[in-house]
Amino acid sequence: MEDRDEFVDFLGQLVSSEQLEGPAGGIAKKVVADGSMSGLTRNQHYALMAGVTSWLGGNFAGYKTRSVEFGESPPAPTCSECPNEMPWSEVFLAENGRCSWCQNVHHKDED
Repeated sequence: MEDRDEFVDFLGQLVSSEQLEGPAGGIAKKVVADGSMSGLTRNQHYALMAGVTSWLGGNFAGYKTRSVEFGESPPAPTCSECPNEMPWSEVFLAENGRCSWCQNVHHKDED
């Protein structure tokens, strides 16, 4: 359940920054207001996943989707430099698709 809470928080970041367009944006607002995806219909869930997947694909090169069961959140992206799946709490602010640890190492290398 903790992953779901992080995913809802991630949706909140997308909503507040107006990063989701069309039906996905409105559905994400509903999920954030409700605090979960449990109230979505299958069509709403599908539209939301399509919007989130599109955003992830545009921000994480090589983001691969898998079939997501009704009511499930999609898999979080993998860091572009290490093989670890990123926590949803880091996804919105990730630079160049890097997890916070790899981003920190990258910044130290620049100093």
